[in-house]
Amino acid sequence: MKAIIAEIRRRYEDPERKNQSIGVVTFNISQQTLIEDMLQEEYQKDAAFDKWANVGEETLFVKNLENVQGDERDVILFSIAFGPDAEGRLSLNFGPLNKEGGWKRLNVAVSRARTEMIVFTTMTEDMIDLKRTKSKGVEALKDFLKFAQKGRLLGEYVETRVQKEQGIMEHICQAITDAGYQYQMAVGHSKFKVDIAVVNPYNPDEYLLGIMLDGESYLQSANTRDREVAQISVLNGLGWELHRIWTMDWWDNRDKELSRLLRLLAERKEAAYQIYQDRHKNDSEEIAAAAEEPAVRVEPTEEVKETNRNIDVSYTDESAEGKSSDEMTLVQKPVSADPGYFVTQNPVPVIADAKVASGKNEPSDVIVKADHEEMEYRVEEYISADVEVTDLSTVDYIKKENLPLIADKMQRIVDAEAPIMYDRLVKKTLRAFHIARSSPQTLEATDKALKKVSARINKQAGVKFYWRRDQEPDQYRIYRSEANSSDKRSSDEICQQELKNAVCAALAEKGAQDKESLMKNAIRTMGYARSSPALTAAAEKGLKYGRRTGEIVQNEEKRFLLGN
Repeated sequence: MKAIIAEIRRRYEDPERKNQSIGVVTFNISQQTLIEDMLQEEYQKDAAFDKWANVGEETLFVKNLENVQGDERDVILFSIAFGPDAEGRLSLNFGPLNKEGGWKRLNVAVSRARTEMIVFTTMTEDMIDLKRTKSKGVEALKDFLKFAQKGRLLGEYVETRVQKEQGIMEHICQAITDAGYQYQMAVGHSKFKVDIAVVNPYNPDEYLLGIMLDGESYLQSANTRDREVAQISVLNGLGWELHRIWTMDWWDNRDKELSRLLRLLAERKEAAYQIYQDRHKNDSEEIAAAAEEPAVRVEPTEEVKETNRNIDVSYTDESAEGKSSDEMTLVQKPVSADPGYFVTQNPVPVIADAKVASGKNEPSDVIVKADHEEMEYRVEEYISADVEVTDLSTVDYIKKENLPLIADKMQRIVDAEAPIMYDRLVKKTLRAFHIARSSPQTLEATDKALKKVSARINKQAGVKFYWRRDQEPDQYRIYRSEANSSDKRSSDEICQQELKNAVCAALAEKGAQDKESLMKNAIRTMGYARSSPALTAAAEKGLKYGRRTGEIVQNEEKRFLLGN
């Protein structure tokens, strides 16, 4: 385990590797807990190392075979940590790996790395005697260790892999054709080929994207550097945009891999279209002029129909508890689509006089739209709370006399960062006392202190978000971008109101859009240069919420636009 900690520190101290995200995968919970405890000791000794590991878009994680599915990092450190005893005997009981379907857990674990995996083990594949077990998981582990040692899979497994890889290529080519693209296979003059090259529809002499599989040309490379660095660097230098599809990822979730590929192709196609337009600017004046005009103009109305009474069903506030829906009055005024009212630059400038909350302070059980000038969807810069750090041990943190101090820091965080998710609020509070990990005792003390904080609670799908008392969730028209922040929120830490505002701002800027374009533009409005499944899911959440509030509607052409 010390070797894993040393490797993490080595990468942290290496300027070339410091920007690579890291994940640690262990065989069981005991290994996971031990590594987490050792990391916590390192965090307490080095605050800068703590911040590097735990702050940002992709923080360092430590997970086990049972719960790592869905997580990816640039580099994965895989802890096997099983080996022979003092007499040289090796137990073949590897916990969840031995169970039925255990090989699937191993498959997920070894496919979490984007660029590199390092295996930490004291046993080698020749130590595993398959005559002693019938477990497919143990057999898969032996094959994996052989692959890790020798860099390639041999024998019958390679033949099976080649057959399946050819099947994968057929499925990918069919999906590309169904999406309306043309392609060529095995492009290149050397023995190393680009497996699938998708043709640029606006310039048949160019390719939109090169798709690389880990097939024969991949296995023929002499070493990892040739496969992962030299060949890719050469192709990038020749102007290729490349996308890798790993066989194990395909087996694990084919639909996810196809979805990622088609989204990337759509992005590349739009970029190619922009280049095409620029090249033919003189022939496209009418198109350019039309793009400058607002696509939608929404006229004001007095209020929404009665059927919209329960628009914000996920919003609950302490002051609204106990009141029936008949006592709540919902008045909906229009959202202006005048593009002059929207600020969507990225990176986002700080607006000096911008208010974080609505100027009005209606009762929390009344949803009232603000005046026309207050209705703009704004993108502002996310300001992280600047809270002085106080050193407290876990034992001191849970003492009753320290509750006012904890509450004071929580109040400062809420005042600066509201709306803020409960988990993020707790995490930032603990870090304000140099406590890296929560425990049942620290969570209990934190919840007690939280009761003394002046805030309102807004539950969304069972998740609590804390707002300042002067903020109205139904009046909130701001999305806070973290493009320039070192303390980024994850997509699930952003409330549905902000996500909806990002989607509405994208609609205000671009006009009516189909769903795919809207999701991409909303993600850009959120301050991200590229998409991901998590960001797409967040944008879809904002779209769904906007449709429920009536701020986003869909026309007969299935395009989305700002509603009345």
